Amino acid sequence: MPYYFYVLRSKKDGDLYKGVAEDVERRLAQHNAGKTRSLKHRTPLVLVHVEEYATREEALAREQWSKTPAGGKELRNASNGRKHLPAARNSASWSRR
Repeated sequence: MPYYFYVLRSKKDGDLYKGVAEDVERRLAQHNAGKTRSLKHRTPLVLVHVEEYATREEALAREQWSKTPAGGKELRNASNGRKHLPAARNSASWSRR
């Protein structure tokens, strides 16, 4: 089963949240239902980017990269429409707005 690295944007404050899940739509629904303590005050959240990986380890590595200064900057720029996020090697990548 594939794993997904995803990026959400809070419609309340515009901040980004990054995570990994097997079912992104289900995870987004959990976040928006207030079932995640750290995000319950930031709802509603919208999905802005998703990448598919064959293993959980690959998806977690991409999430870790996204939390570095360089990765964070690229994510912010991409989510603001300034440029496309470079896809990681071996990923099936797509963006949604």
